Amino acid sequence: MKSAVLLLSTILLTTFLSCKNNQQTAGNSDVQDTTAQSSPFLPVGAILNNDKKLADTFATAFLKRVETGSHKDSAFINPAEFNRLSMAFFPSVLMDSAAFRQHYNESSIMDETTGLLNFIYTAKDVSDSLHQVVVYISPTQTTDQTNRVYMERAFKQGDTLVQQKLTWKLKQYFYILTIRQPATGDAVITNEKVIWNPEKFRED
Repeated sequence: MKSAVLLLSTILLTTFLSCKNNQQTAGNSDVQDTTAQSSPFLPVGAILNNDKKLADTFATAFLKRVETGSHKDSAFINPAEFNRLSMAFFPSVLMDSAAFRQHYNESSIMDETTGLLNFIYTAKDVSDSLHQVVVYISPTQTTDQTNRVYMERAFKQGDTLVQQKLTWKLKQYFYILTIRQPATGDAVITNEKVIWNPEKFRED
C-alpha cells in the first residue's frame, strides 16, 4: 500500500513539473513571436535607388515635360539631367535607415478602392523638411510589388518657401509639383515630369 501511494505521488509530481516546463516554453515562444512580428521600416531609399539604377541601365530615352502656369514644354534629356532631377527623391534621412526609423512614425492602411497597401511615414518633428513618405504596395499571392512612392517636402530658399509633392512610379516615370511662394508676390507653380517608359511618352 505504501509503495502504491509513493508511486502515485511520484507520478503526480512528474506531471506537475512537466506542465510547468511546458508553460514556460509556451511563454518563451510567445515572446519570440512578438519579436518576430516587429518588422523594420520599408527600405524606401533602396527601393527608389534600385529603380533609378534600372532606368540608368536600360532606358533608351528620358522625356521631360514641364508645365508652369499656361506654358507647357517637353524635350528629351540626357541621363545626367535625369539623375540631377531625381536627387529630389533622395534626401539624406531617407538613405540612412537608422535615422529614418528614429525620426519618423510608421502606420499602414489597406485602400479597398485601389487595392493597394499604403505604408505611411510621418515626421515626428514638423520642422523636418521631409514631412511625409507614402509607399504604395500591390499585394499578390506570390510576392508584393512596390507600385509607387509619394513624398511631401517643404524648405526655404532665401525668403522663398518651397513646397514639393513628389511621386515616383516604378519603371515608368516621376513627377515633381513645386510651389514657390516668395515673401511678396504670387506663388509660382511648376510641374516637372520625367518619363522613361516609352509607352507613356504619348500621354499628357
